[in-house]
Amino acid sequence: MFNVLISVDKTAWETDQLMRMDVHRFKEFSDGSEAQSVSLHKPDTLKLLETVPSLLMYVRATEGPNTDAARYGNLSEITLAGVELVFRFKEEGRIPMAVVREFADRLGVDEWEQNRTHWAIKDGGISALCVCTPPPRPRIVVTSQAGFHTPATHPRDARWERTRALSRRPGPQHL
Repeated sequence: MFNVLISVDKTAWETDQLMRMDVHRFKEFSDGSEAQSVSLHKPDTLKLLETVPSLLMYVRATEGPNTDAARYGNLSEITLAGVELVFRFKEEGRIPMAVVREFADRLGVDEWEQNRTHWAIKDGGISALCVCTPPPRPRIVVTSQAGFHTPATHPRDARWERTRALSRRPGPQHL
């Protein structure tokens, strides 16, 4: 079992805060047997959806900076709040939409479905698509007193890079 969430809103998945889906769109295109075990009328069953992988993507015609890739990861804290399901998403990687479209038949996501905002629960898995790229991470650049730039993820890394660079220079070295 896995989740497919598709939105026409080009910023729907561009947050690390709560995300939302209209309850009237929940379980659309969910024809398989595994989806039958999940019900809005039994909130405990929503926990099942937190144990399976999820794809978050945009409707085909949506234009925006991140609409060319599906996000791969896991949902958490799924809660019914009025006419919406609210949840969090932990992204583990991205899959180019060209790859998703290539495997659409195996995923059970037809072309019509790719053009509608909804939350589907699909039978099977998405392991064949898990050749995904990690989510983008901010690059940290540290400028040393010596005046050169070095990429670093931790201040200790920057000191090591600076020490290594200075050790190659002739003359007095000040750390």
